[in-house]
Formats: sequence, C-alpha cells, structure tokens
Amino acid sequence: MRLYREIRLRKTADLPTVKMLDLWSSLCKKIVGVPIEVMYGNSEENPQFRSPSGEVNAAIPMTVEGKPVLCLWLNRVTLDRSNFVIVTHEIGHWVLKLQGFRGLICEPKKHCDDKILLNSLVHHPPLYALQRSLGHEP
Repeated sequence: MRLYREIRLRKTADLPTVKMLDLWSSLCKKIVGVPIEVMYGNSEENPQFRSPSGEVNAAIPMTVEGKPVLCLWLNRVTLDRSNFVIVTHEIGHWVLKLQGFRGLICEPKKHCDDKILLNSLVHHPPLYALQRSLGHEP
C-alpha cells in the first residue's frame, strides 16, 4: 500500500483544504501536544477497505515510520477540485472529535447498525458547517 505525504497534498490543494490541514495541525499541537501529519492512499489497495459495493473514503489514525499520522483512505487518489471536498470531509470528522464533539453509543452492541446510522445523522450537520466555514460546499 503506497501512502503519500501531506506535503504532496498541500502542493495541489485548494485554499479550503489548506485551511482544514492548518486547523488539524494546530488542534493536534494544542490538544495532543505534537503535530500529526495527514497522509493519504488508495482505499482499494487497503484490504480493510476493499468493497465490491462502492466507494470507500475514510480517515484512520495509524503509525507510519514510528510516528502517528491521520491516514486518509480515498477511493480516488487523484487530487482535484471534486476530491478536495472529500479530503476536508474526512479530516473534518477528526477535527470535530478534537474539538470535543461526541457521537452516540448503542448498548449492548457498541458497533451496531443503528449506532452507525445515528452517528452519521448527528455528525454530518456540524461537519458540513465546518466545511462551509472553510470554503467548501459539501
């Protein structure tokens, strides 16, 4: 699985994406105490995300070369205008978590379909507002 560094993303990114990367970086330094790089790769190359049923885009904290990173797994790694909205969307989920936004827990099954659907409903309105505040229309 090939991963690309944040510097490559920043070179091609539009202004809202750069703003989201800067927000992520500043929150990591403030809350976690260290910068956490954003890297990205093709979700089709990751066995965890191979799906015959459609597109998979996700952001997952990982360790790469002994350092923590936020890895974006994108269905399309060609970064262009339409894909930058997906990039800010996936990073935005983690920005909201660092800002204190909490989802729902479904007991007794912590990973049930109801929890997934409800969390999607409650998490996306503030995420869309965050993306709009930076200049992307989700």
